[in-house]
Amino acid sequence: MDHIVIAHDMRFTVIDPICVRIEYSRTNQFRDDPTLFAVNRNLACTDFTTEDDGVFHLKTSALEITWYYQFGLPKSGNLEIRQGDKVWRYGKKNPGNLGGPLPSLDGCGGPMKLPDGFLSRDGWQVIDDSAFAVLKDGWLTADPRESDYLDLYYFAYGTDYKRALRLLTDLSGKVPMLPRWAMGSWYSRWWFYTSDDYRAIVKEYEDHGYPLDVIVMDMEWHTRNAVDGWGWGGTKGWTGWTWNRELLPDAEQLLSEFQNKKLQIAMNVHPHDGIRSHEECYNSFMADMGESTENGRYLEFDAGSRKYMENYFKHTHTPREKEGCSIWWVDWQQDCIYPEIKGFPGIPHLPWLNACYFNHMKRDGKRGIGFSRWGGYGDQKFPIHFSGDTSAKWSALAFQIAFTALSGNSGCFFWTHDIGGFCGERNPELYARWLQFGAVSAALRLHSAGDDLDRRPWKWEQPFRNSMKKSFLLRAKLMPYLYSVMHDSCQNSLPMYKALYLEHPEKEEAYKNNQVFYCGPHFLVAPITSPGKGKNYLSFQKIHFPEGEWC
Repeated sequence: MDHIVIAHDMRFTVIDPICVRIEYSRTNQFRDDPTLFAVNRNLACTDFTTEDDGVFHLKTSALEITWYYQFGLPKSGNLEIRQGDKVWRYGKKNPGNLGGPLPSLDGCGGPMKLPDGFLSRDGWQVIDDSAFAVLKDGWLTADPRESDYLDLYYFAYGTDYKRALRLLTDLSGKVPMLPRWAMGSWYSRWWFYTSDDYRAIVKEYEDHGYPLDVIVMDMEWHTRNAVDGWGWGGTKGWTGWTWNRELLPDAEQLLSEFQNKKLQIAMNVHPHDGIRSHEECYNSFMADMGESTENGRYLEFDAGSRKYMENYFKHTHTPREKEGCSIWWVDWQQDCIYPEIKGFPGIPHLPWLNACYFNHMKRDGKRGIGFSRWGGYGDQKFPIHFSGDTSAKWSALAFQIAFTALSGNSGCFFWTHDIGGFCGERNPELYARWLQFGAVSAALRLHSAGDDLDRRPWKWEQPFRNSMKKSFLLRAKLMPYLYSVMHDSCQNSLPMYKALYLEHPEKEEAYKNNQVFYCGPHFLVAPITSPGKGKNYLSFQKIHFPEGEWC
């Protein structure tokens, strides 16, 4: 193939003038199968030159690679890439990096240390795909490469951040459109709700004139009476698949009623303990697996086994989906209890589970949808992502706004947050301000825990309650625009919420205010993140207005 060059122990694949894949293998066992990150192996550019005069050179219009191959394994002194007046050597850090998304904001009460993102003011980035999961026929496969095998992607984008993001998603998978309802109003709370409680909540939304699209059932929907398993936080009951009939005696009827009201149902799952002997589906699952049920033995959760996962979805998920479940909320105990997928050293559960769930939900010609934490580069293929259990603090709100915009730097375009914060102080002013941010977020999803943090707006004090309702109604009015923004985001590989530097990369001011972002082409958003003063709770926000007319 004209875009691939093998030179000694290195293979160079020119993907684009600004992107070259660099593989090192002492045995020339290079990798052609896709990985969970690099799903598109068809990108190719032939507009380059090579030269070997004892040193290997590869040159495109954007970069020049020099490899001193006589020194063997790539290291800081023998592999360099020149990009204008900048020189990258293997292992070099990226000091101008603009930051990227964390897997979760669990416990966040303010600014958190961020990992590197894809975009950098240095104008380059390297993604190391050496350890990513390899796929054959859409499934994980063992990859017996030597331990020093390298698979690197060098991107030389300068200040053309938009081109960089398009190329990233061309290589690692486009961001898919979500069902419209996923952008709507969600109600969620970790509480011991009964069937009648859920009915009352839906009626309250109707009576108070609030839109509602998604009802979320946290883990109390299933029984929690397990006597074995790994457990978490002193309980073995977070994993479960059997209706909790004490709380939901008529669960099937309840879901049917919700469907008749055009509501979607999200259900929480913590898969890590698999399917144990107390579950209603245990015997049928074990039979399909060809396993004995003697002494109530059960199988360790095995996301790497196609047979296990097919039967896992068949017996635990499909029945609930037939009853009305629309989306699964995957909580992430796997990476706490099982850091790696069984049989696949170095491969974490989260990104692979996100792929499995998204693909499961898009069967039968439906649009796929996920609802999980961020799994890293390439995980943009499996939205929507949720940011975890944040604290109800002003500093957490301010950080969440900056975090939402900068997450687009790595392809994470659609975050859904616990609007108001999952736990912490009861502060109606803070909650009203958080809802103002939620009005333009990818989803307006309320979620909380505890006695006094129920996020139903009519349970909060005046004058803040009026502001809360305005945020809900504004969201409803903006839905056509926001859905168009999402469509544009997916089509053009641009974040739904753009940091100012994406539109103005040459402007120094665009890098200085992380509390302002673009929402589509027409809105500049700068939520209030500090308490107000006086009887009208007046507060302020510093805004940098880019050139042009604003009103």
